[in-house]
Formats: sequence, structure tokens, C-alpha cells
Amino acid sequence: MDGERHSEGTDGPAAGELVLVVDDDVNARTLVEGIVAREGFSVVGASGVAAAEDVLRASDVIIALLDLTLRDGNGLDLVKRLSLDPLVGTIILSARADDTDRIIGLEVGADDYLAKPFHPRELAVRLRRHATRLRTIRELTRSRDDKRANIGPWSIDEQRRAVFHESGGRAVVSDAEFRTLLCLFHGRGRVLSRDTLYREVVGPGLRDPLDRRIDVYVSGLRKKLALTRPNAIRTVHGVGYILD
Repeated sequence: MDGERHSEGTDGPAAGELVLVVDDDVNARTLVEGIVAREGFSVVGASGVAAAEDVLRASDVIIALLDLTLRDGNGLDLVKRLSLDPLVGTIILSARADDTDRIIGLEVGADDYLAKPFHPRELAVRLRRHATRLRTIRELTRSRDDKRANIGPWSIDEQRRAVFHESGGRAVVSDAEFRTLLCLFHGRGRVLSRDTLYREVVGPGLRDPLDRRIDVYVSGLRKKLALTRPNAIRTVHGVGYILD
């Protein structure tokens, strides 16, 4: 079922890590979700490309297991989109078992390819192996102070241009809102004028005094991230904003 999460075995090393299973065959998806849950991962299912995109926008997925034949799109397009994020792994699970399909899947960016029907233990082994690799990459990324920063319960990931909650959720912010938040964070403790924010977020040039885009971006961030005291974006009337 789309959006349903399982948390069996979350005392293991994979506790809290989310795996996305994309398949429009309910029985096949349920089977894979069970294997994933038994390995100690949290798991969420999606019946197609659109549902998978919704999950990816809202959650920090570590690995996606996906079929290629989906009712609302081509699974290969989803593989290409996932390949742009180095912190998310992709394993294709497909009934297309010939070498050509396997090679194409790997060429467009999948980390692994497993033909259906497969042995549950083989999927479990491959899942654990890729999770271990990605876990190491993520820890190295998070150790770089200039790449990740915290504002209250939120974590700004500059490499992925995303904002994550400590619970594992992902804030749905626009690119302009992300740039505004990043600018405020780097200037934290200092009042940044609307003109300064405009140049950093919108681009060089003079800001029209009637242009309220910066105010709109800040308002959006306040609502989406609930940035109220003690982690507030505070208005300095007549000047601009400051991140306390």
C-alpha cells in the first residue's frame, strides 16, 4: 500500500534508514517490502513514478528498489533521476532478464540489477551491501562542516540542496527558498538587507523596491520549517532579516 511504512527489526544497524519499493504489482511489492523490513529497514511502497516522486520529495530515501514497467511511466526515467543523487542507491528488480536490458539499466545509472524471479536471500544480501556502501558515503558527507549545517531540528545539505528533519523527513522547499535559507545561515547573527538577499538569491542588479520576492521566500520558509524562536528568521523592520 502506498505510503505504508514498516519498522520490523529496527534495532539493527539499518534502523531509521528508509527504502523505497516501486512496483505497480501489489503482490510483488508486498513481497519485496517484507524482505526489506526483515532486514531492519523502514520501507515505503509506491505504485508508480508519480507516487515515488512524492516519497522522494518528502523523505530521505537511502535505496530505491524499482520495477521498470510502470503504468504511469518508464522506470528507467526514474533511475536517471535517482542517479543524480550520490547518496541514494538504486536496484532494478525486473522481469526483463536479457543482457541488453541489464546493460541499459546499469548504463542509465542503476547500482544493481536483479532479474525476477529472484531468491529473497540474494536480494537481502545485495540490499545490505549497497546500504553499507551508502552509509559510509553519507557519514563522510555529513562530517564536512561546510556541506551540512543544522538549524534547530533541521539539517541543511548543500550537496543535495535539500533540508532534512531530524526525524528523517524532507522539507519541500523551492530552489529560491533553499538559496534564501542558505544565505541567512551563512550570515547568521547578522542582519542581511533585502538588497543583499536579492543579489544572492535572484541575481545581480538593483532590486525594485516593489519587488517582494524575498519576503515571499522568507514567509515560505517560516511556514514550512516552523522557524520560530529560538531558531527564528526575525524581521528587522526597514532593513531585512536575521537568522537568530
